Amino acid sequence: FFSAKKTCDEKFFIGLTFSITAITLLASLTPPFFYDALSYHLAVPQKYLANQGFIYLPLNYFSNFPANLGMLFTLGLSLSGGLLAKLLSWMYAPLTALAVYSFSKSFFGKQTGALSAAVFISLPGIMILSTLTSIDLAVTFYSFMSLYSILYRFKFPRRRWLILSGIFCGVAVGTKYTAILVTFLTLEIILFIHLYFVKKKSFLNGIKNCIYFGFIVLLCFSPWLIKNIIYTNNPIHPFSYSLSSSNSQETNEYSQVMRRIGNPIHRWFYSYKDNKSSLFEGIKLIITSPWRITMTTNGAAGKTGIIFLLGLPFLLLLKKIPLLIRYLLFFSASVFLLWVLFLPWMLRFAFPIFPALSIIVAYTFNELKKPNRLKKLIDTGIIIVITYHLFLFFSEAVTILRPFSYLFGNQSKEEFLVSHGVNYYPAVEWANNTIPENSKILFIGELRGFYCKRDYILHVGIDGVDEEKLILRDLIKKYDTPQDICLELNNLGITHILFNLSEMSRIAKNYLSLDHYFDFPEKEKNELVREFFSGYLYLLVSEYNVSLYEIRYPGIE
Repeated sequence: FFSAKKTCDEKFFIGLTFSITAITLLASLTPPFFYDALSYHLAVPQKYLANQGFIYLPLNYFSNFPANLGMLFTLGLSLSGGLLAKLLSWMYAPLTALAVYSFSKSFFGKQTGALSAAVFISLPGIMILSTLTSIDLAVTFYSFMSLYSILYRFKFPRRRWLILSGIFCGVAVGTKYTAILVTFLTLEIILFIHLYFVKKKSFLNGIKNCIYFGFIVLLCFSPWLIKNIIYTNNPIHPFSYSLSSSNSQETNEYSQVMRRIGNPIHRWFYSYKDNKSSLFEGIKLIITSPWRITMTTNGAAGKTGIIFLLGLPFLLLLKKIPLLIRYLLFFSASVFLLWVLFLPWMLRFAFPIFPALSIIVAYTFNELKKPNRLKKLIDTGIIIVITYHLFLFFSEAVTILRPFSYLFGNQSKEEFLVSHGVNYYPAVEWANNTIPENSKILFIGELRGFYCKRDYILHVGIDGVDEEKLILRDLIKKYDTPQDICLELNNLGITHILFNLSEMSRIAKNYLSLDHYFDFPEKEKNELVREFFSGYLYLLVSEYNVSLYEIRYPGIE
């Protein structure tokens, strides 16, 4: 990497890539605390390990999503716990940067390769997400490798490159449903355009190759479809009840889900249908989306930085745009538009565009640098922007990630997790060390199960909770005596109940529109709650607004 043949620019950007990789690796060496990881990315594999195989988890909405990376997490959990699983998530950032370098070097030269890798790895969202325990960087890597392979196939028309592209695309789809849109659909369109419009092949030949590519993707993705059919009769559970004979109450129409969890276009469309919004508002949403996405934080790791917004317009100054860059532009534009129209506006869902955009920006700047009078100006501008990106990352590290006290101070694991919002950890760790191994805990309010080594029941829905699946609330509604409630809990094998009071308050206000979690309109039900708590629950431990109770079952056989 640092041979004498390399220019100063190459050495600088390669050194920057290695430095950022080392920084994010260091920041990753903390216990997992990312909410999604604790509720399903790690919690579901932990359940599989405890069961020594797959099980159906009807109360966890996300347990039937494709889980290729979840299987890697299972391996990590079986070997050394959450830290190895977290590092498996981290590794996809440097792997993608290496793939970006390899692609750019092969087609555009070493300087473009070094700059494109540095641009990609220095994106604030990439740096932040690489320190969490997520699956989006894996989708980004496999999506780019699929694009890499199919573009290589255009240059070297051998079927093995199409097969390899299909395998990578299948792995991406098997990691997250979103890759069906942002990877599979986009690559099918690119493949057909290349064969029919560029190579002037017949329409039938283009369709034939697209079907062949789709079959490979389906073959790689099929294990998760089969798993869902076995458990739910719906291959794409929990979506599209209308496409299956599933009787599961967890199935959701996709448009309803998108409206609930954050797609402004879907919300505008239904408002437009009701004559509450104008067509202009919808067009404005789409046109201004690049600015809005760049200048706002969208979900976890939702920071793009400014290099694409500032750098892509310079592409218009190039005299000629190579066909390969056009394909990368088409891929990026298609993925972005599909994301804006059909997916939640959480930036990590659109991460697969970042490798392609990084290559486009790097190619553009390196072409513009060829007149020597622009070289220093462009290099200075790039360094300023990347420095700003690093500032965004470090400000996030100081205010949110905060790994330094744990890594270099005397902060304990418990203190670290509690300070990062994992306030249930002390209670479940006490339970792990104290209550019998055959215990079963009902979590109330708490949607995160990871770190609990005892069997437990909790409900995770698409927007947090579905009221009809809140077991204790449902039992209180259904029965009139605490004895009947205890009998049902006993039939479920529940021995303990964990209450996360802060989460219960959040769920009550945000999802149930109640003043507090056990707020019922009937006076008798509120009295039943008090009687059940005072007569049948015995407090074992209470810390950080989380209380663990043992259920006492007097007189119940």
